[in-house]
Amino acid sequence: MGLEKTEIEVQLSGLSDIMFDRFIDHSKEQRPPEQKLYLAGDNEVVLPAENIIAFISGENPQGCARSFEGKKGKEYIRTALGHIFVDPMVIPFHHNGKPLIYETFDKGPLWVHWGSGRTKSGSVSIKQEIKPRPVLKLPWTMRP
Repeated sequence: MGLEKTEIEVQLSGLSDIMFDRFIDHSKEQRPPEQKLYLAGDNEVVLPAENIIAFISGENPQGCARSFEGKKGKEYIRTALGHIFVDPMVIPFHHNGKPLIYETFDKGPLWVHWGSGRTKSGSVSIKQEIKPRPVLKLPWTMRP
């Protein structure tokens, strides 16, 4: 019995605008919004494949396996990490069918949201500092 390999090609299509830089930055320096985008080549906006793997199988923060399957999710995480590979390593964003190239936040599909998130610490909700976060308007897709 040999090893069996199945490849599928997937396109992700947005259901809402997508906001970048979700995670808390513990440094005191304020990073400009353009540093919160993943850029490749000639300023093409991309998403690293490892972010998709973390979305599926992440433990901290929880990915889909833990969120939907609870303690049993650890079995799915092991399976996913050993059997799911995402290629290419960086996946380009597209807007209106064209590759998304970052030029400015002043016009086009990218804009900057100024807001703050909340973090739960036990039963306490802590408001974070206001920070700029890039947002990509609909319609967007991701495909190799």
